[in-house]
Amino acid sequence: MKILWFTITPCGASEKLKVGSQGGGWLSALEKSLVSSGKVELHVCFQCETDIPSFSCGGVTYHPTNRVRLKNRLLGHFLGRGFKSNPILTYIDIISRVKPDLIHVHGTEEDFGLIQSVTDRPVVISMQGILTNYISKYFSGISFARLLVSEGFFSHLYFKSVLSNYFIFRANAKRERLILDYAKHVIGRTAWDRRSTAVLAPKAYYYHVDEILRDPFYDGVWSRQEFSTPVNIVSVLGIAPYKGYEMVLNVARILRDQTGMNFTWFVAGLSPKDSLVSIMDNWLGAQGNVKLLGTLSGKEIRDLLLNSDIFCQVSHIENSPNSLCEAMLLGMPIVASFAGGTDSMLCAGEEGILVQDGDPLSLAGAILELCRDTEGAARMGHAARTRAQSRHNADNIVKDLLSVYSLVSKVVYFP
Repeated sequence: MKILWFTITPCGASEKLKVGSQGGGWLSALEKSLVSSGKVELHVCFQCETDIPSFSCGGVTYHPTNRVRLKNRLLGHFLGRGFKSNPILTYIDIISRVKPDLIHVHGTEEDFGLIQSVTDRPVVISMQGILTNYISKYFSGISFARLLVSEGFFSHLYFKSVLSNYFIFRANAKRERLILDYAKHVIGRTAWDRRSTAVLAPKAYYYHVDEILRDPFYDGVWSRQEFSTPVNIVSVLGIAPYKGYEMVLNVARILRDQTGMNFTWFVAGLSPKDSLVSIMDNWLGAQGNVKLLGTLSGKEIRDLLLNSDIFCQVSHIENSPNSLCEAMLLGMPIVASFAGGTDSMLCAGEEGILVQDGDPLSLAGAILELCRDTEGAARMGHAARTRAQSRHNADNIVKDLLSVYSLVSKVVYFP
């Protein structure tokens, strides 16, 4: 089959284009495994900062599309919507040149899914995060008003503030609802995204396909007889408020002041220069034993996890956070917030501990439980690894995806 992907990242062409690791590594892994199967001719349309003609690399043909230009980006921020000039015409041109048997759109965050209304090719959409659900949790842990007064005038003027990102996010969520209303075929992997798309994409068939994780996480195995002194805790966060940085600060204060625990909490994905970090630190008080590491590669995160004791996922809303799945695949002791689809990823009490999102006392208590029963923690980590090895088996996932492609290409849809 000839398959055309639409993604926000260049996948396996990242190294050729010298694009740094900013997420989407799992897509590169899926691309590599799918091409290795020999069952598809793969084309990838992705967003690029500059004008680059189509090119081939590693058995895949890539079709770069220009990201929104600065003047349009500023106008979009000002208007509170993701403004682009005729992007659909570019997508139509690529589709007409590739002539795919099937189009696979990865995620609903961008405008790629709008092609459903202008092509007769079968289209399947993979659910990543669901923006419409995330909106209600966007400001978890911090108020709109506090952000408004905390961020500087120039941050708002140059559209670099958390609030300006929120307005774009909200506009993209509105577009997402239109995309899903068009949708005829949806791929998901949790009970949460299945239930959500039953409402948002009422005309769509739903298929379950798990994700291949980044290569480094298939290599290591967490193995410790005892926890370190100090105990090393790790979280992988993003810059949106709903990712839960305030939870890290609040739980760290509880562990230090109320329990006297000796620990270091490493946070990958955030740096002290990030606007949200400055706001939260000024509001809640920076915690000296919380260390912000900035953006790390997959290998660097893997090594950090293998040399730490506990992984904590603190988000207020998620679908199936890859960082949680990666920690499971390594066999780490885990505490995670019961939010979105995390209960589909982790069996509470058997493979780790799930706590109510936004409850710092419960999360602090869960960390103490793991520290006081390291044998039990390791046992749950081992069970988590066993489940993750099965769920993220590359051969099975490629087989499942090819099966979906075959089904979608044959379905006759009756509205």
